[in-house]
Amino acid sequence: MNKFVKLTIASTLTLGAIGIVMSNSAAAGSMHKKGHGAHFEFEKVDANSDGYITKAEMSAHRVAKFEQKDANGDGSISQDEMKTAMEARMAERHANSDRKPNAAKMEKRLGRMFRAMDENSDGKIVIEELPNFADRMFARVDTDKDDKISKEESDAAKKKRKNHKKKKNNG
Repeated sequence: MNKFVKLTIASTLTLGAIGIVMSNSAAAGSMHKKGHGAHFEFEKVDANSDGYITKAEMSAHRVAKFEQKDANGDGSISQDEMKTAMEARMAERHANSDRKPNAAKMEKRLGRMFRAMDENSDGKIVIEELPNFADRMFARVDTDKDDKISKEESDAAKKKRKNHKKKKNNG
């Protein structure tokens, strides 16, 4: 399965419970405003507000975001539920923009993403079918290797990614 497609779907469904933890501030806490990737506020994942994100908090946030998309509570996400989540995300992204969402493009992408994620082709996605990038994220962002990510580590990782994206786009 295409790793890019899997990552895109995972971030779409979980809105950032998986991926690299990066936030700027409580007000502008998403990893980035456009494109694919995790979108969440550090403070929301840090459930006990101790200033650190643990793997357990990341996992709990991931499950909560999955359950949020599972509108009928059956433990799986149907293509219709996925479509509803994508439409809501697109509307949010375009709320303060003159650009309008491209429905045809979204439908095509939705079908491709759903087929890629539905590993057993049963017409639904369960959380086990979604990639969990927490271990990889912790390996990159937890620079002091204490099994938790501080706000400072998160901010440093965000800055590093931002600089990398800037270099990539300029050269």
